[in-house]
Amino acid sequence: MVTAIVQGFSVPLKGEHRTLYEKCLLPLHKANQAVHQQLVSAVLAYLEKDAAGAGACVQALLRYWPLTNPAKEILFINELEEVTPPWLLASLGARRGRSRRAARGWQVRQAARARCRRAR
Repeated sequence: MVTAIVQGFSVPLKGEHRTLYEKCLLPLHKANQAVHQQLVSAVLAYLEKDAAGAGACVQALLRYWPLTNPAKEILFINELEEVTPPWLLASLGARRGRSRRAARGWQVRQAARARCRRAR
């Protein structure tokens, strides 16, 4: 249902649409994994309207990274693959001599390590 609402937003997006995205949708990543697929659909619908929101989504994923739930961690990794711009992954992979998937894995591991260090 939220996806349909987001798809109805007109472009350019208004300030309250960005607020809804940052204050309501992104914090839902804390919720259980039962609603995760619907959340991803809504986030992707928003990013179709405003691709600049991808950075906020990545930050939210890293902020709410599930440290003790491997199943939800897989969901987060899959979502990162969907929202990260391909040009960014290609540039990271080329810089380090890695494929896009390896570069993405490296990014996720670095972020998870930093998150674990902050949690201590």
